Amino acid sequence: MRSTYRNLQIIKHALQYYISRSNANEKDLAREKSLLKRIEDEVEYYQKGYHITKKEVKIMDIKEQMKEIMDASVTCDKCNHEFVIKEESIMKEKMEVKGLKFDLIYFYCPKCKKIYRASIQDRKYYLLVEELDKVRKQVRNNFGTFDTTKANKLNKKLKKKSNALKNHVLEMNDKFSGEFAFFVDNKGNRTIEYIENDNIN
Repeated sequence: MRSTYRNLQIIKHALQYYISRSNANEKDLAREKSLLKRIEDEVEYYQKGYHITKKEVKIMDIKEQMKEIMDASVTCDKCNHEFVIKEESIMKEKMEVKGLKFDLIYFYCPKCKKIYRASIQDRKYYLLVEELDKVRKQVRNNFGTFDTTKANKLNKKLKKKSNALKNHVLEMNDKFSGEFAFFVDNKGNRTIEYIENDNIN
């Protein structure tokens, strides 16, 4: 059961990231969001039916989520180099773009150095994660009390907070729909800069 639950979580996190891609068409997104909803329902079923512990249901940041798919082989879509994502491959860089400060979570191709964005985490992102975590705690504390009225209210609140976080992730990806890339100055210092779609060759 635990392995099935773990696999469902991996699929859920992968879908949440995948549907935020900039080149998706509406038909594909509709199918993918429908699949994501079914996966989320399955995850919730396992959490409730098998009394999954607090440690297992807590909100993980994207770096923790990426650990779930470590050792996966990926192919760079720029240079076709195949490489394996390791835990140490997931990087975090503090950025300020368009007047907004955020943490860029990413990994990159070891051959051509193309950056692959995993997540953009600003102050609002962390606040939404914290709020969602608090509601999840309330749901866990209410479990087994047989207070169905409170349970229904909490489930609605949980769904609302969860949707708020998902929508914010999508909004941030839309806001920064370009690319992040490495730049090296004449002193050899390497920095990451954001490139708008119009400026990408």
